[in-house]
Amino acid sequence: MSEHGCNEELEKLKKRKSAADDLFRICCKTDRPYHRYELPTRIIFKDILDTYKELLQLLESDSVHTAPVLLRTVLEKLIHLEFICQDENLYELKSKAWLYNYVKNRTRGAALFTNKSQTGKEFEKYFIEKYGAPPSQNLINFDDPENHGKWREWERVKEDLAKELIDEITKFQKNTQTKGSEKKSSANAKKETAPDPWYNLWNDCKGIEQLSKQVKLWDYYQIFYRRWSEAVHGSDIDNIISETQEGYLRWGVENVEEKMSEYCEYANQLLSMACRNIYQKVLDHDERQEIPKSFNNMD
Repeated sequence: MSEHGCNEELEKLKKRKSAADDLFRICCKTDRPYHRYELPTRIIFKDILDTYKELLQLLESDSVHTAPVLLRTVLEKLIHLEFICQDENLYELKSKAWLYNYVKNRTRGAALFTNKSQTGKEFEKYFIEKYGAPPSQNLINFDDPENHGKWREWERVKEDLAKELIDEITKFQKNTQTKGSEKKSSANAKKETAPDPWYNLWNDCKGIEQLSKQVKLWDYYQIFYRRWSEAVHGSDIDNIISETQEGYLRWGVENVEEKMSEYCEYANQLLSMACRNIYQKVLDHDERQEIPKSFNNMD
């Protein structure tokens, strides 16, 4: 593809990223009430947008060789987002499972939910700075002196959330995994294994590859993890790099243009799917009217 074609693809991606940023800002309006189990979709979407910011910086500088790493990150987050939004009847429960896992990983235990916990305060600050809101009924700006009295309410929300998540997820996990655990042999029971991912509660998914099949994104998984890995590390490596007169290895110019176009194309597709989930799951009818018409008309 010509340089002009690459630039067109990149400009298209920039416009879609800008529209996605607008979509996220609508989700974060300070006067907007929301249920705390919208948080997983918002957190994942914000992480995706942050990754796209890095991706655009790379593509604008023609540094395409590390773009696959960022696109894999986006794909994994999108797989989680698609899985949460996949079934209306399980949306809230999956959100609880994801949020419980997220909080547990961030705080390394229940320290978050104690009033005197330094870990909890650090997480609280991080969460508010990064995502704009704690999991309470409305957004709270704790930097505003008028809101200092709401700290106690925020602590109570955290404690209630912890108990609710732990009780419900533990109960659900026991009910769904009792039969499977009874079948384990004594030898297998003695083996130390890594904990199952949060989505293992459904359909016994053990990893992101299996989950990608369940949400019908396996084709992307094969491209991002297999074909691209083979191109970078396997038999196609000689077609990617060339040697300069000084003896240094560099990426071929033609390959950069081809890869730029390919990465932009896939980046546009993934971002479109992420936006669709937020549009359908998070925004109400009135908020959808705020979305610019150009957003829905993007090809």
